[in-house]
Amino acid sequence: MKGPVKYQGGWCGLYGDCGAAVGVGIAVSVLTNATPLTGKERALAMGATSFALSRMLDDQPHCCKRASRVAVEAAIEYLLDKLGINLVQGKKISCAYTVRNQQCAKTECPYYNE
Repeated sequence: MKGPVKYQGGWCGLYGDCGAAVGVGIAVSVLTNATPLTGKERALAMGATSFALSRMLDDQPHCCKRASRVAVEAAIEYLLDKLGINLVQGKKISCAYTVRNQQCAKTECPYYNE
């Protein structure tokens, strides 16, 4: 593969996957040395993507900031549960991008800051 993989905007709605969730799967793939031929490791990487995606099912318009934050929280939980890797969860995040996102879910978003 040459260069980084790039996702176009709106990938989540157009193709049913979010780059932030794929990033969680990539991280697990790297940590476990997964390849297409390593059954358990491959399954863990795909499971990580699936787990992160399942956390993003919120019936709201897309928000890449929200998706990224949800993906990090999902990764922390998944890594501890499946690989015994304990990452420190930071303080609760409060979003500062509401005014820049016309589709902001506001009070429906766990990161909304009034």
